[in-house]
Amino acid sequence: MPDVPAVYAGSWYDSYAKATTDNFEALSDRFDDQYLVMGAWTHGGVGPWERTFSGELDYGEAATRAYNETRLRFFDRFLKGRDTWDDAPVQYVRLGTGSGGRTARGRLDHGGEWAEAAPGR
Repeated sequence: MPDVPAVYAGSWYDSYAKATTDNFEALSDRFDDQYLVMGAWTHGGVGPWERTFSGELDYGEAATRAYNETRLRFFDRFLKGRDTWDDAPVQYVRLGTGSGGRTARGRLDHGGEWAEAAPGR
């Protein structure tokens, strides 16, 4: 297997969440420049990364992420050598920072915010 930079992107609400984290864990032990991004969206497409909600739960703006901007920053760094990516190896949405009340649209204000970590070794 070649040693190439990679982003493993998933979500707490994705049916592949365990596989995404398992793959990151196994390959980050073997290769440099491996990154895990775990959001609060559902599986598939650009739209979920930029939504503040999933089902009946609202996570707020602090839990969203610009999908195309994230991809471009990664590719600019690792394909073009630009100084556009200095992200932590593990980036995830920490859930449960909201009030627990209802939003104006009737969703539960569950809340969420991005956090960073280093992979466990």
